[in-house]
Amino acid sequence: MRDPESQPMIEKLKEHFYIAECSLGDEPSRVIQKAREEAVESVSKIEYAGNFLTCVVRKLDTEEDNIMLYEIFSNHQADGHTYTMLQMPKGDLSQIKYLLPIVGNTIDGYYDIREITFGKRTKKFNDNGKVVPVQLPTLKIKIGSYHPFDKTYSKGISPRMANQIWTPDKLKEYVFDKSNNYTTGDDAALLATGDF
Repeated sequence: MRDPESQPMIEKLKEHFYIAECSLGDEPSRVIQKAREEAVESVSKIEYAGNFLTCVVRKLDTEEDNIMLYEIFSNHQADGHTYTMLQMPKGDLSQIKYLLPIVGNTIDGYYDIREITFGKRTKKFNDNGKVVPVQLPTLKIKIGSYHPFDKTYSKGISPRMANQIWTPDKLKEYVFDKSNNYTTGDDAALLATGDF
């Protein structure tokens, strides 16, 4: 029987591990495998109303009024803020409904997108010794509510995945299915698994 005082610690551990009750005599690796399959299955069954726009949030990224974006995305408090994407993604922007931030090479949830508008930025290029300012398009994304996934996914997640449009099937393939690989050695029983 669990001590009620340990529940906050268990909930925190669930962010990085699969936690399951394991009775004396049960094979721990089978219990954890079942918990993992149930968690991945529950996330992959969610019906999404549109596509995901991926973005990478770097430690020095700021909003227009110098708010540190990395901190608010890390704490899941980006609702109401604006993320400016400097490089335009390829694909149909009209079907994008969610922003999927990559923070510290991890994905742990997504945000609704309230609004997407176009902006511009000036980038200077060297043209035969002469500096030429060029106007480039940007996307300004007004962020809505945050929706957590069942756990933090880090396996295979990298900044190169940013500025892409993913269908729900691509999200499942690139994130959920990749993190579902589970193996144990014969000489070790895993009591918990997780990526940090």
